[in-house]
Amino acid sequence: MEVSIIPRFLIKKITDNDIQQINWNILISTILILIVLIFIKISTINSIPHFCLFNKLTGLPCPACGIIRSLLCLYDFKIMESLKYNPNGLMIFSFFILQIPMRIIVLCSEIHFHLIEKISRIMSRLVIVTLLIYWIFQIINIKF
Repeated sequence: MEVSIIPRFLIKKITDNDIQQINWNILISTILILIVLIFIKISTINSIPHFCLFNKLTGLPCPACGIIRSLLCLYDFKIMESLKYNPNGLMIFSFFILQIPMRIIVLCSEIHFHLIEKISRIMSRLVIVTLLIYWIFQIINIKF
């Protein structure tokens, strides 16, 4: 799953190569997100009341509800508890972790760029499909 949150003008200071810019952005963004999750874990996430804007506006469950708590459980190796919050958390966490070595490989050797991009696209689509499937099951459980 690719996440690029670093502004392009900052990434351009690292390199002029477009392929390396993409990979540096994804690598740094992924590491930053994992660090932010650690800081959230250190703080008291459970003291923050649950609020889902999607649920409040539509009355339907959100496909991503519980992802953060699921990811935080994975930091404590509480896999079963993580799956209870949102079963997609494990997959999303795995894909974030996999992005780090994949982007380092491409930064060391650009010949693997197209393969890594293809793997990353497949992973992203898999996350979207599983989130939608999970959401459909949530809706079905509410309706029946």
